[in-house]
Amino acid sequence: MSTVALPRIPDSMAIESSELQALDPGRPNRAVLIVAIRNTADVVQAYPSMRLTLTDDASQVAAERVIAPEEYLPTEVQAAAGLEGGAVADIRVQLDTTTVRPAGFHIYLFHR
Repeated sequence: MSTVALPRIPDSMAIESSELQALDPGRPNRAVLIVAIRNTADVVQAYPSMRLTLTDDASQVAAERVIAPEEYLPTEVQAAAGLEGGAVADIRVQLDTTTVRPAGFHIYLFHR
C-alpha cells in the first residue's frame, strides 16, 4: 500500500516569532532556540526543516545547521501527522554553540 505525502506549500509556512536565549549566563555556549511556525494554508502540511545560521559581530556566518522536524518536535508529536491548517507549532531546540558566540541568527524554513 502506498501513501500520499502531505502537501508542502513553501509560501504558507511563516515564522511568527523567533528568539535565541542563553540557557545559563555562566555557560555561554549553551542556548535555546525558540521558534513559532504558523501554517497559513487551509490544509494540513508537512512540517518544514529549518536552516539556522548563527552570525558574529560583523554579521558574518559563524555556523550553520539544518534542523529536521524529527529533531525539533516533542516526542509526543509525530512529524508524519503534519501541521494543521492555521495552527502554530511552538518549537524549542537546545543548542551547543561550542566556540561560537553568536551575535545574531537567521532562520529559513524549507521542505526537503
